[in-house]
Amino acid sequence: MDARNDPTLRKVDWQLGSYTPKCLWIKPMQSVTFTGLTLHPITQFCGPKEAFTGGFGNTRTYSFTTMGQYGYEWGAGGTNLFRGAIKVGY
Repeated sequence: MDARNDPTLRKVDWQLGSYTPKCLWIKPMQSVTFTGLTLHPITQFCGPKEAFTGGFGNTRTYSFTTMGQYGYEWGAGGTNLFRGAIKVGY
């Protein structure tokens, strides 16, 4: 989902083991907020720079300063339902 020009789209909802939307496209220096059942930690598994830091809570916001693709997952998931990605670029 292209969220580069609409800050209301820069959010990911976690419900029952699935992220919605699974993929977002944002610009450098923008943030994404994760909401919902986010008591489980989000683990970054690829990307040019560590972006997913911080542990637990129902709402977390992550800032992305470096262009590239950032893959994330709920570590205990083990399926594609528990994965998502954020593309940072213009």
